[in-house]
Amino acid sequence: MTEGEKSLAQLRAQRQCFVQKAIEEGAHEAIGEKTVNIGIAATFGPSLEEISDSYYETRANASLHYRGFIKKLWDNSSEQTRSAHTLEDLLARKPWSRKSRKRSPGWRTDRGRLDSAIKKNKSEIEQIAKEDDDEKIQKMLDEFPYSVILWNMAENKKRKKRKTPRVFTSIGKITSSIYHHSPNRTFLFAQVLKENGIPYRKMRKDFGKYHIANHVLLEKHRDRALAAWEKDPELERFKINLISVVCGSTNADVPTTTQLSGSEDYRSVSLVLSDLGIQIPPQQQIKFRKWLFEDCPITVWAYRDGRYIASSEADQFRQYFLEKSKQLLKRVREKT
Repeated sequence: MTEGEKSLAQLRAQRQCFVQKAIEEGAHEAIGEKTVNIGIAATFGPSLEEISDSYYETRANASLHYRGFIKKLWDNSSEQTRSAHTLEDLLARKPWSRKSRKRSPGWRTDRGRLDSAIKKNKSEIEQIAKEDDDEKIQKMLDEFPYSVILWNMAENKKRKKRKTPRVFTSIGKITSSIYHHSPNRTFLFAQVLKENGIPYRKMRKDFGKYHIANHVLLEKHRDRALAAWEKDPELERFKINLISVVCGSTNADVPTTTQLSGSEDYRSVSLVLSDLGIQIPPQQQIKFRKWLFEDCPITVWAYRDGRYIASSEADQFRQYFLEKSKQLLKRVREKT
């Protein structure tokens, strides 16, 4: 390790400090449930290999979830929190464990067990999809293997290739486009399901002192769940729109928080400018944004401390920034 270079232990401690502060600010609220679970587990818990095995993902996919979690947290956190941490340090790659380097036969056996469990439960999956009796569905749901449910919910190429329908979904997936709540408020939505007799199951996986959780229900009960939540006055407060238009068209469809920070259809302005090598110090953000967004023809949305544009308008926005910079430079030269 060269002088001034941070050790792996220092980088890990820095990541944990950042994630804890960002979560306290609610920066994780717009991030997908699975990405949050993997991100928290990887930050405070075991290696990516153990987490990927738990989710029946490759290590590479688990790493993408983890890095996406850190990037989105950084975009959604306050300027004060970002100023104390560099994205480069936060994204420093975690080392491969001995288990990962050896890739023992046991890892492949786990995959084999999953394939065996999927085949064994194929008829049960088809049966629960057709069943109408809530009591029978609840009993079957409670008995399904954890791994098979996760596999069925995931965007899995093998599942699609086998034309296996997605039977299971989660509260987080259903609520993400309508309600804005942190994971520790999911129990309120689960409670409404229970009160209305809608079958669901809370699945929990422990990693030492930390854990990841999924509240699972059937995809075919999506409309029933939404109708039940709609009637509950306690959940009305989570419908508050946290997104506003900074500039551009005020008639544009307002995206959800999940779409803004959790899909490829939108990009944060800071990342678009970083493509041009532009990094704005936190203490200059307010003044810079006032100058940048004044008379901007491109629609820009504000969510917490982040500013976002549609990915399709990224090139147009870069061109707008370059032209505006030229005009500013010209005025400066004329004054000198």
